[in-house]
Amino acid sequence: MRNFRNRKPMSIDFDHMRTLHEECIEQLQLMQTALESAQLASDTIRDKLDDMANHHWHTYIDVVHLISMHDETMNTSLKQVGLDLRTEDDTNEAQCQIKRSLILTLVAALVRRHQRMIYVYNLHGEPMKDFLSESTVVERDCMASIISMIHTTL
Repeated sequence: MRNFRNRKPMSIDFDHMRTLHEECIEQLQLMQTALESAQLASDTIRDKLDDMANHHWHTYIDVVHLISMHDETMNTSLKQVGLDLRTEDDTNEAQCQIKRSLILTLVAALVRRHQRMIYVYNLHGEPMKDFLSESTVVERDCMASIISMIHTTL
């Protein structure tokens, strides 16, 4: 079967990508707030806060999928890492506290990566563009690795 449409490299809409990364940062910060509150809460409230954090994570993943639809390199990085979906729940509270601390640390790292991407998208017309575009490949790989770690932990 013949393909009549030639595939052309599509340029990235920097404003749209900035907006998507800002949405990622917002969801991660909301998740971070819910996890920090869950560490201080008890019983039913802690469970509800954990559910809220989980909801923010799933919303974050939806936005990352939108980003990967526009950014082929990010999509490649996510495919290389592969996301392991686990549905196991730990009932041990000490284990949950360790998980929350780890996730909080990883979320903070992920927020910094998204902020870096916004910074790079703001410099798209500057002379350092070539250097920064090459360094974003590393940023995307790191983001994909952190996303995979958090997703596996949850």
